[in-house]
Amino acid sequence: MIKDLQAIYRAATVTAAEPVLAKFAEKWDGKYPTSSKPGRLHGADIVARFAIPPEIRRAIDTTNASASVNSAIRKFPRNRKQDPSAASAEQLTYLAISEASKKWTMPRGGWKQARNHFAILVEGRLPLNLTP
Repeated sequence: MIKDLQAIYRAATVTAAEPVLAKFAEKWDGKYPTSSKPGRLHGADIVARFAIPPEIRRAIDTTNASASVNSAIRKFPRNRKQDPSAASAEQLTYLAISEASKKWTMPRGGWKQARNHFAILVEGRLPLNLTP
C-alpha cells in the first residue's frame, strides 16, 4: 500500500496524480474502504502540494529529519527536573536541538537543488550562508 501511495505523491503534476489515485482506489478500496477517501476530501491540500517544485518536495518529504528533532527534544528533559516555567522549557528545547545538531553530519540528499529553488522562491529571505 505504501508503494502505491508513494506513486501518487511522486507524480509530477495533479493531472498525472489523478489516474494514479483512481488506480489506488480501485486496488485498495475493496479491502480498506476509506483508503482513498482522504485524498479526495483534502484535494485542495494535495493540489497545493504539486505547486511546489519536485526538488523542494523531495527535501521536505523526508520524515527522518523531523523524527530526529522530535526524538532529541523528547529525550533531553528526561534527566532534568520539572520545568518551573515556559522560559526554562524553551531553553531546554534550544539546548536539545543544539546538542542533537552536533551529530547531524550527513547532508540531506538533493539539498543543493532544493536550496537553489528556495533561493528563487523566497528571494532575499534565505540566509546568505545557505545560498550558493
